[in-house]
Amino acid sequence: MAATAKHVVRVYAAALFTAAQRGDIVEQVAAELTLVRSTVQHSEELRTVLLRGVTPDATKKRILKKLFEPHVSALTLDFLNLLVDKRREDVVESIDTAFRKIADERSNIVRAEVVSAVALTEEELQEMRAALGRMTGKQVELEPTVDPSVIGGVVIRVGDTLIDGSVRAQIARLKETMAAA
Repeated sequence: MAATAKHVVRVYAAALFTAAQRGDIVEQVAAELTLVRSTVQHSEELRTVLLRGVTPDATKKRILKKLFEPHVSALTLDFLNLLVDKRREDVVESIDTAFRKIADERSNIVRAEVVSAVALTEEELQEMRAALGRMTGKQVELEPTVDPSVIGGVVIRVGDTLIDGSVRAQIARLKETMAAA
């Protein structure tokens, strides 16, 4: 995404966050945006209607209302309509991530992706959460996934920081050392 588009997404997400905060529905709106993003991502037809300039705005709004009104707050539906009015339907899928990032920053939360070869126990996740919390000074929300290709150990990504303690990475480093010798 280009820098200008990222800026636009941040501006819209910040405005929505402020409105959600005033209404004390930040978590609700975050969940609703995830629903909207998922729906748009999984429906080629909806993406086509929203992103092609041939569909009239009134039709787009009618479709959004029919799809989402039973499932989202008035604030979220009004926000989607605003995106249509401002011809910013192209950012609808990106708003979810930007909104969540703002909410996390304001709540002193950091998200950490944890990839391991096998599912980690709750105790292991708790220890990892505590260690990362000490390291970052923030409350840590873990997003664990399993990827057998890491062979063993874990790979952790916190923001732009990557901690690769996987066996796969250790083998790669060993190969580099042996090749250099």
